[in-house]
Amino acid sequence: RLRSEGGGLSLFQARKKAAKVKFQVQYRTEMGESLRVVGSSPELGAWDINKAPRLKWQSDEGLWACDVSLPCGQIYEYKYVVGNGDTGAALQWQQGNNALLAVGIRDALAAQSAGDKFCLEVLDRWSGPEGSTVVIKKGDQIVQETTREHRLTSWIKDVEDQLEQGSVQVKELQLELASAKQELMSTRQEVVQAREESQKMKELALQSNEKYLTALKEKEKALRQKELVLRQLQLDRFDKE
Repeated sequence: RLRSEGGGLSLFQARKKAAKVKFQVQYRTEMGESLRVVGSSPELGAWDINKAPRLKWQSDEGLWACDVSLPCGQIYEYKYVVGNGDTGAALQWQQGNNALLAVGIRDALAAQSAGDKFCLEVLDRWSGPEGSTVVIKKGDQIVQETTREHRLTSWIKDVEDQLEQGSVQVKELQLELASAKQELMSTRQEVVQAREESQKMKELALQSNEKYLTALKEKEKALRQKELVLRQLQLDRFDKE
């Protein structure tokens, strides 16, 4: 399973990591034209051509390319657009349906281990998304050559594995939650018992204090009586003299 292979990286954790994706397409532009890759995510302009990444001319064969950092664990929908270099207005959209590129959990793991050396190189055709290739590279070394369709299938399988693992995790969390609730109930009972014991201690202390005050008052009363007796004896002695 992906969890055992990936050391426990989840879909949520994968989305916190990014992979470098190199978009490439062959197209011969006219003077003053430029190429952009526009798509569904903010990194691809969110379908706003003016915010979309601009490709740079690479060779005389009409190859254009740009590097975009995309969060992993997601599927991206995109197309290439020929724009006016001065105004940025769209002159021509790529033919065919929108292309789908899956950047999955495995890419997050590879990016995590390889760092800046990891890259997904996508080579598209202007005629449409069919026949496009995706090359996974670690530096100059080609790790795997595949297609966007195969990557999409792998992404779906990874998500299904995550959902299956998630159901187990949910059960574990439910057990932990039940245990936590039981501990909370026990803690509350302990707090109630502690309050009751504290109240009893206060009552005993008050009772003890009352007994002490009563004894003190009786002692003071006895002392006053002794003083009165002594005074009376002194008066009787004075009268005799």
